[in-house]
Amino acid sequence: MKKALPLFLALCSLLAYYAVGFLIERADILLLLGSLAVLFSAYFYFLEQRLSVGLIFILGLTFRGVLSSSFPSLSLDIYRFIWDGSLTLRSISPYTFTPNEIMALEGFEELRSLYSQMGTLSAGNYSNYPMLNQLVFALGASVEHPHYVYRFLIVLADIVAFGILLKLIQSQEHKVWALGAYFLNPLVIIEGTHNLHFEPLMVVFFLGALYALKVKRPVQAGWMYAASVLTKLVPLMLMPLLLRTLGRKPLSRFGLSFVLFSVLLTLLFVGPQWASHWGSSIGLWFSNFEFNPSIYRIYKEVGRVFGAYDDQLIKAYGYVQIAGMLGWVGYLSFRTTHLGQFIRHGYWILIAYLITAPTVHPWYLITLIALAALRKDRITLLWSATIFISYAAYRFEHNELPLWLMGLEYLPVLGYAYWINRSSARN
Repeated sequence: MKKALPLFLALCSLLAYYAVGFLIERADILLLLGSLAVLFSAYFYFLEQRLSVGLIFILGLTFRGVLSSSFPSLSLDIYRFIWDGSLTLRSISPYTFTPNEIMALEGFEELRSLYSQMGTLSAGNYSNYPMLNQLVFALGASVEHPHYVYRFLIVLADIVAFGILLKLIQSQEHKVWALGAYFLNPLVIIEGTHNLHFEPLMVVFFLGALYALKVKRPVQAGWMYAASVLTKLVPLMLMPLLLRTLGRKPLSRFGLSFVLFSVLLTLLFVGPQWASHWGSSIGLWFSNFEFNPSIYRIYKEVGRVFGAYDDQLIKAYGYVQIAGMLGWVGYLSFRTTHLGQFIRHGYWILIAYLITAPTVHPWYLITLIALAALRKDRITLLWSATIFISYAAYRFEHNELPLWLMGLEYLPVLGYAYWINRSSARN
């Protein structure tokens, strides 16, 4: 019976991944959550079984293989990826024009299908994706089926991340747990391999930079950290933690490598007003966009009681959040003097950012899951399961979850965190 249960759960997981990849649409929220309940039940069981490194790798690769020919069904971002890549191939910086502006010009009719499917929010704003991501978009857009290229790169990144985690963690028990925590996590697999969000690519460069720092290779760490930032900007928040972590000479070598790599990639996309357009697009995440927030939602509900409008609330909140994050990062920077503290404090910086951010999509947690694997922290893994409730928001007006559904997502995580902390205090 003990041997049959893991095999049964693996088969159930394969069927659930197939359902998510090929049978379930975003609007089928009950079917989606039911499939995810199966996946996370199996996932948490596997984590407690101390599987071998080889079996974790085979299971993770098999689960990804089920989704090898799927097309993203839970997100429209794929259309913007291909759009940006198509502009780059035409020697047009994706930061220069919005899709609406491009379609008002002549000679771009072949892009109308992408334009019509990307959604009005994306169509009306400049691209906010960094430069290395844009090169990947262009690589995919150069072939007939871009999503196969994107999926290959994301799965390859997960495989390399698996190898880096093997080298980065010394304890065999911790190593096995961490590999399972990241490589078997259904959120990492679905939002990466299926929905084609590029957080796994950012994570592999980030982990590579950590390993390079561990083995005293600051130049290699610098360009790898730059590659991580230029895939997704999130690791930029953690860079101040390196000021006291590295000595003066390693820090200068790291910084020079980081700057040179960043400048070289940025020069490929310089165009008219590119900096202001890119900056304004990024700024919208702090002053305009909202999806699945936690603390911001409480703030907004209180503001509504006093008659404030949503656009007023989010703009004021954005300034407070930025100031608060700068203060938090600055405080932890002075307390970070070695790589272990960098990982621990970086984890708490990302936690603070995500619980205060007005927009928290499920794939935002992938970086946090990687750090949770390094820290052997189970709280984030529970959140990676409950955050899929946020997909129900697309069935409500303004994509806003009712408060009772918000409670179903966040209260189990808070309760588990309280229980873990109380148990630790007793011990």
